[in-house]
Amino acid sequence: LLWGPLDERPEPNGERLRDTQCGLFATGKVLRRFRVPFTYMTNCRLNDPVFERGLRDFLAVCNVVKTFRSIRILQIAPRPFDFWTTMCNEGELLERFNIQLSPIPMPELTEEMKKAKEEGYVTTILGRKRYIPELRSSNFNLRAFGERAAMNMPLQGSSADIIKIAMLRVAERLKREGLRSKMVLQVHDELVLDAPLDEKEAAASVLKEEMEGAISLKVPLIADVSEGKSWYDAK
Repeated sequence: LLWGPLDERPEPNGERLRDTQCGLFATGKVLRRFRVPFTYMTNCRLNDPVFERGLRDFLAVCNVVKTFRSIRILQIAPRPFDFWTTMCNEGELLERFNIQLSPIPMPELTEEMKKAKEEGYVTTILGRKRYIPELRSSNFNLRAFGERAAMNMPLQGSSADIIKIAMLRVAERLKREGLRSKMVLQVHDELVLDAPLDEKEAAASVLKEEMEGAISLKVPLIADVSEGKSWYDAK
């Protein structure tokens, strides 16, 4: 079940302090890629009737589903005071249903936030810095925006670094192997190539190998390759 808070009204200068819709879109895209079934609720506030109704409907469906297994629940604690929560036996959940609770300790996030406020910037896993002056703003809304940016940038910024490395590797490899295929578009974590039919297998191999080998992490990078006469058909 995906839910996000209602986006705030843009500032007079056009600046948006939160864009939940974009985050939900990216999350849904990842879930679809890994074939994880999901549903969603309309963006709303916690005290809106639609939130309670959506949650009750979701739980009602869960109660009649016979197979409810192999789930991983990410917990960032402590949760907001008025957010629906439950207490459960983690050992029993894992043993009976293979449901894993993966804690994301709040102290780690707060320590990173404290460090960012002291240094004035955050970094990606490759060391690229982003300075966030809003962290020291006397305006609460701007300061809150800075805090969200400080938590988000190491993740999205690192993702951006990785796709840029992949783009360089793919372009260099295509040129080195004398292929006529061209990289024409980058969309978030996707690269789109324009390839002649007689090169589609070779281009797909280059794309997959160079994207998966862009960086070495503790978890493997998995790249899915699809083809079609248009980007729409390939998706």
